[in-house]
Amino acid sequence: MKPFHGLVLSLLVLAGCDRQPAQAPAAQPSAALSPPQTVAYACDQDRQAEASYGADGALALTVGDHTWPMIPADAVTGARWTGETLEWWVTVDGAQESAVLRRLNSQRVGEAVVARCVRPTDGGVLVPPPPVIPASETATRTDAEPDSAEAPCRVSGLSLRVASEEAAAGSRYHVLAVTNAGTSTCTLNGYATVNLIGQNGQPRSPFRMLQDPGPYYGASAAIVPVRLAPDASAYFDVVTTAVAGEVAGETEPCSGVVALRVAVPGDTGTAQVPVQINPCNQRARVTPFRPSEEAARGG
Repeated sequence: MKPFHGLVLSLLVLAGCDRQPAQAPAAQPSAALSPPQTVAYACDQDRQAEASYGADGALALTVGDHTWPMIPADAVTGARWTGETLEWWVTVDGAQESAVLRRLNSQRVGEAVVARCVRPTDGGVLVPPPPVIPASETATRTDAEPDSAEAPCRVSGLSLRVASEEAAAGSRYHVLAVTNAGTSTCTLNGYATVNLIGQNGQPRSPFRMLQDPGPYYGASAAIVPVRLAPDASAYFDVVTTAVAGEVAGETEPCSGVVALRVAVPGDTGTAQVPVQINPCNQRARVTPFRPSEEAARGG
């Protein structure tokens, strides 16, 4: 370390002899402060949209004369952002990126369409990846409760079936049961990932699966893990509508779906169960896992 100190001292002496005013070093660009990626979309009603995706995942969306700031939000497919009253949901279908601006209801679920927009793309959504929970935070939670819950359930140890179904006011309610077919207790927490499989054996696209707390939990109730002992079941709803009207050119009966493909949180495996439905409006609702089959219908 001694030669290094000598070098620093020599540089300081030389600097002191220099009569010219010191120049501050040029600021180096920071990756966290890099300019946002801005892309343009063509929207319905001859409108244009401009989306500026920041490196931190935030979004500034401009449609016409209005600009809305938004932050990343959970999405079953594609990428989604929400603001105070609106959501922006982007999906990719082949060489086209489709985005829909919707107004949020009281449960923070997008319903009324404000604008539908598209742009060509060579694949992938041109946005930063969603925020990742730092490893230190995950470790803190794990260390705080090392034995508080069993391991998450895996699809390989579960069975899937339709427990019940009903129709009301144009909606179809399917209650799905996930049963622990293994020998160890496990937990399910949050929402299943659900794809609606068309007659060609492929997921319907574009199709939005909206996460909705539903009447069991309610808008303000906390979603809690469901503990599954061997042979115990957890339940969730998939809610579709057979009434067209939100998607241009869509007529009833809408395209058929022959199966629901399900994955559970933290697992990439899937299970599939047959159904016969004709969902419209390119959207469906999924409720969180709950421990009982029955849940009063909230409409």
